[in-house]
Amino acid sequence: MVIFINQSKFATLMSPKTDRMILTLPGFFPLVYNEVYAKRATYPEFQEVITLEVNSPPTEDDVAEYLQIKAAEILEHRKFSGKPLIRGERARHNLEQLMCMTPNDKLLALVLGRDEVINLVKASTPAPHPSDYFSGREYLTVSYGYLPHKLVQKQLGLIQKLKGDKLRSTYEEALADPELDQRGLGERFNFRILIEKGRTFPNKETMISLISEGVHGSPIFDVGHFLYNRQVVESIVHSLYDALSEPRRFERLRDTTEVSLVKYSLNSASVLNDYDPSVYRSTTSGLFGRDPAPHPDVLKERMLDNKLN
Repeated sequence: MVIFINQSKFATLMSPKTDRMILTLPGFFPLVYNEVYAKRATYPEFQEVITLEVNSPPTEDDVAEYLQIKAAEILEHRKFSGKPLIRGERARHNLEQLMCMTPNDKLLALVLGRDEVINLVKASTPAPHPSDYFSGREYLTVSYGYLPHKLVQKQLGLIQKLKGDKLRSTYEEALADPELDQRGLGERFNFRILIEKGRTFPNKETMISLISEGVHGSPIFDVGHFLYNRQVVESIVHSLYDALSEPRRFERLRDTTEVSLVKYSLNSASVLNDYDPSVYRSTTSGLFGRDPAPHPDVLKERMLDNKLN
């Protein structure tokens, strides 16, 4: 049995206290404005919920630039600047602690862009090499899942106590809860749609055709699960195309690019912390000890091989 609930009683409770533009998603009502939405049609035991964000997958060049900025912040303030990150704050805290332990001479070499240090950073991150495929691309990422109806109602009641980031994190933690997953709830799948230059979506007919064929690895449409409910995805996509019909509306969505940058930067920062400049004579004479240093691409291939094996 499907129930259609009246959301008018939440209108006053959920009114924004800022002038931030609100994204209206047909068929859904907001749990967190512009970030978390629930479907208006609900089942007695659970609610269909989606989260929205935009993300530009970083390349190794982006990681090197990000670490240069963070190294400068550590040298000047001994801490990072910026607001807390949803899902990525713990990882960023670990990165901050790691860079605080890194000697100043290494941080300065990174800030100054010393070739040997930049090459080391790029060789140590799993972020891809810059290419036409990876560079400058931006995606809308959607996570879809089921949350217990009681949990959603409980969170609605906490809206006055929880603000923005904390409120979103409660939903994301619930979607990732292993106990809910065992009950067939939580996140069921996620997908991403390419945002083309000028901040528009790809041709809608092409997108619907990909979904109807069950495609999950297209450059413009990618699903994190091999099997997914095509009807559900198509319904969400129709709503997204209606809601984001103008380029300026994309500005209302949360950008989580820094979360990816932190993830891809941790290994490089760890390697940098262990790096001994005194044994690095040049990019060709040796990285550690006296053995000739492989090209950064070779180092990356070895790193990935070690992870796979």
